[in-house]
Order: sequence, then C-alpha cells, then structure tokens
Amino acid sequence: MSAFDPIPDIERLGYTPREAGFLALVAAHSGFFLGRHFNHYLHKEDGGLAHSFLTKALKKKHVQLLPFEQRRFVFHLCSRIPYRRCGITESQDRRIKSDQTIKTMLLSLDYVLDHPHQHFFRTKQQKLEYFRDMLHISLDELPSLDLVTPTAGKHRCYFPDRFPISILRETETQPRRISLCFVDDGIETLGPLWRFWLRHEQVLRSLPSSEIVYVAETRRHFLDAGRMLSRAFPRLDTTTFAARECPRGVHHFLSYLEARQIFEEGLVSPTFEQSRILTEGRNIYKTVAHDHLFDAWMNDDITDDEIVARYSEKRINISIRGYVIRAAFPQNGPKYRGVE
Repeated sequence: MSAFDPIPDIERLGYTPREAGFLALVAAHSGFFLGRHFNHYLHKEDGGLAHSFLTKALKKKHVQLLPFEQRRFVFHLCSRIPYRRCGITESQDRRIKSDQTIKTMLLSLDYVLDHPHQHFFRTKQQKLEYFRDMLHISLDELPSLDLVTPTAGKHRCYFPDRFPISILRETETQPRRISLCFVDDGIETLGPLWRFWLRHEQVLRSLPSSEIVYVAETRRHFLDAGRMLSRAFPRLDTTTFAARECPRGVHHFLSYLEARQIFEEGLVSPTFEQSRILTEGRNIYKTVAHDHLFDAWMNDDITDDEIVARYSEKRINISIRGYVIRAAFPQNGPKYRGVE
C-alpha cells in the first residue's frame, strides 16, 4: 500500500496542519461533513476554530453549504483541487448526492472519527492492492459491480459500497483482523445488508479472521443482523478447521466431491442429504481451483487424505458487532434536495 501523505499538499492551499488533516479525511471517506465533525476531529467543543476553518474553506470555494430544514447545514467538499491533492482526482464525492447517500457518508465519517487508532484504507485502489497483492486474494473473490459510465465505458468497480474498511491491530490473544463496515442510513428491511454480504461473501471466506461492523443510529436491526450472519456463515464445530478453499471444513468439501460425483455419473440417485450438500457446495466451491481439484480427485491424482492434509490448516473466524452513532443529523428533508 502507498504511504502517501496528502496533508502537506493540502496545507499549501492555505490551511493549517489540523485543517488539512481533516480535509484529507473528508476527501477519503465522505465528501460531506457537519460542523461537529471538525470539532470531533480536534477533540474540542464548538468554537472559533471551526468558524475560522469553515469561513476559509467557503471563501476558497473548496466547500459549499447545503441548507437543510431546522436551520441545519451540511458542508460539501466540492472542489476538485483537494481531491487532486489527496491523489483521488476521479472521486465522485465532489458531486451532489441524494439525501440518503449524504446520510450514509456522514455516518461513515462519524465511525472513522470515533476510531482514530484504526488503519482505514483511503481509496478503492488501496483496498484493491492490499487484498490482491498482500493477502493474495484473487479478483474473482473481491466485491465488485460491473458499471457503464460515459467516461470509462463498461468496467468493473471493486469495493463499490465505499463503506469504511480497516485493519485491526494484532494482539497477544487476537491475530490481525480485517474490519468491514456496513452503514445503515435508516433502512426499513435487511435487504441492503443481505446484498452487502452477497457481494462480500467470497472475500470473507478467504480471510482467516474478519468482522462486520453494523453501523447505525439505533440498535433496531442488530439482533436480526446477527441471526442473518449465523445463517450465512454457520459456526464450525470445535474440531473442524478450514482453509480458504474449504471454508466450511475439509470434510464438508469431501462430502461435496462425493455428491458431485454421484450427480455427474448418474448411475444412482443422490440422497436428500447429498442433494442438499451439492446445492450448498455449488455456491461455495465454484472457482477454477475447485474444478481442477475435483478433476484430480476423480482421476485418483489426489486422495482424501491428501486433501485433508492440504486444506485442514486454518480456522476461519467471522463475527459481527453493532456500533451505534450517538449524534444528531439533519432530519425531515433538506431545502436543497440532492440528486444521484
């Protein structure tokens, strides 16, 4: 990952080091902020420093003011210049977003500010380089969406959700973990969370240890989200170990190989349990590597014991926790209504 520090370059625009640090944080994680966010960054109460900073940023036209109801305001980092100084010239955050997207970005910024000691990825490119080059996870396993834009044409966008992702520090009792956030901007159902998990399922199964942080204003969906995760990623029993290629344990994979053999040979009808494992396994063991392993197993080029020896190495640990943002946000719709 790049160790590029954009703060000195932003300082040259006429900002103090603390103001430049805050703008770099906004450019990387939200594009939008409230006055209280700047005070939170400085660990100070509302006062003259925030007024001086906002007056300066507005005068330079790096920031614009979006008035909401109830005499509330959202500040938008709209100028291309700060984004360019941060190395993210193509960021779409400098464009006006919908009210719902702005709310999501404000919540994301709150979470990042609440965790100053975590290492957050600043850009999609940083995320891509770390997961692909450092963790050696294939592109097929990374969350992505196929997009069509006037400038780039048809292309694949990795880590499209833009939610915060961080690396948790390794401790004596806890190995290094990847923390992925899902930000709830007031959803009525857990459909968006389920789609988030579907996009991230393969990368979560590829990580030895990870957590999903459900970020919201209330605890309303926390219990149901935990239940959903339990169904998506059942806990392995205490004697089962899993490698990346066999996320539910190597013996589950061997059962899948047997079920697939019965189905493809067609000599006998599979049992109900074999049909269940086959259906379940097709959603898990679907890479080219799994197909090659099946072919080798069918040709007796690799035995059950060799598969067990090769893939019974690491335990996969996936957890979920809720995090409540206890702060005020503009409500009841803005006077200035954004667009997608």
